[in-house]
Amino acid sequence: MNPEFPTVSVIVLNYNGRAFLDDCFRSLGNLDYQTYEVIMVDNASTDGSTQYVREHFPWVRVVGLESNYGFSRGNDVGVEYACGKYVAFLNNDVEVEPAWLSELVKGIEEDELVASCGSKMLFYERRNYVNHAGGAVTITGAGYDIGFMMEERRDCNQPRFVGCTSGGAMLVRKDVFCKLGGFDPDYFAYFEDVDFCLRAWIAGYKIKYVPTSVVYHKFGGSFGTDSSPFKMFLYQRNRLYNIAKNFEPKNFLLAIMTSLAYDVYKISQFLIYGKLTMALSIIQGNLSFISNFRQVMKKRRIVQDARKVSDRELFQSGVILGIRKSLKELKSRRKFKGRYNSA
Repeated sequence: MNPEFPTVSVIVLNYNGRAFLDDCFRSLGNLDYQTYEVIMVDNASTDGSTQYVREHFPWVRVVGLESNYGFSRGNDVGVEYACGKYVAFLNNDVEVEPAWLSELVKGIEEDELVASCGSKMLFYERRNYVNHAGGAVTITGAGYDIGFMMEERRDCNQPRFVGCTSGGAMLVRKDVFCKLGGFDPDYFAYFEDVDFCLRAWIAGYKIKYVPTSVVYHKFGGSFGTDSSPFKMFLYQRNRLYNIAKNFEPKNFLLAIMTSLAYDVYKISQFLIYGKLTMALSIIQGNLSFISNFRQVMKKRRIVQDARKVSDRELFQSGVILGIRKSLKELKSRRKFKGRYNSA
C-alpha cells in the first residue's frame, strides 16, 4: 500500500453485538492498509461488549455512550472522535476482506467530487449471493439494494456511480460529511445513509460503488429481521423524511401521493394476514412524520438552499427511480424477503 495514503478512521457501531465482534475485529486487524485507526462506538450495551473488546482487541479505541443513540447519532458521535481525513462506517456484523479499505480509498481518491464510496456486500453464509451492490433511491424515499439476493454476476463487479451506498460499509470524506450535517440524528436507524447520499448528490457531489471492496454480512445480525414493528415504524417515518427534505416541490407531492397509495396496499396486506401490529406501525410512522413536520421543513430549507443538481438530473441518471421502476423494485424485494434469514 502507498504509504502516502491518508489516515482513515474506521467506526464500528455496537449495541449488544458481542457475538459478532471477533469476526469483525480480527478481519480489521488483517487489513492491507497501514494508516488507520479503529473506533468502536458502543450504544450502552449490556452484554459485556466494551470489556470484551478492551481485553481482546486493545488496539481498538472504545467510546462508550450513556444510552442507545441509534445508528445515526451513534456514528455522528464517532466522527467527533475520528482523526482521519476519511471515515469508514462499518457494521459490527461483518467480516472484511484484507483489501476492503485500500480499495475504498483508491476509489475516493480518484475524484475529489466523490463524497462517499461503498463496498460490495455479500451474505456471510452464502458468499456467492449479493446483499448490496450499490443502491438507488425510490420515489417513496426508501433505499433499494441493487442485486439483492441474486447470485453474484458480472454487472455486480463493475465500479459505477450509484444513488446510494450502504452505511454498513461505506467510506466518506470527513470534511464533506460534516459540511452536509452528517447522518440526521432524528432518524435513529434506517435510511439515514440514503438521506446522506441523496443530500450529497443534490449538493453536487457523487456517490461511488467499489466492487473490489468486499465485506461479508451476517444479514439481520445487528438489528434483527424485517418482521419487527419498530423497524417498520422507522422505515415508514424515515422514508417520508427523505421525501420531505430532499425532493423538489413537484416530486415531493408526487412522492407523497405514491407513498399513501403504497401504504394502503401494505396495510391491507398486513390485515389480511393478521399482522395488526405491523399495520399499526405504518400508521404510527405517518403520525410521527406529521408531528415532526415543522422541524423537517427547517431541514428541507437547508438542503434546498444548497442544491446544485435538479431532481430531473437525478432521475435521468438513475439516482432516483421513477414510479414504475420503484414499484417494480419494491415488488422484487418482497419476492425475496424471508428466503434468506441468518438472523
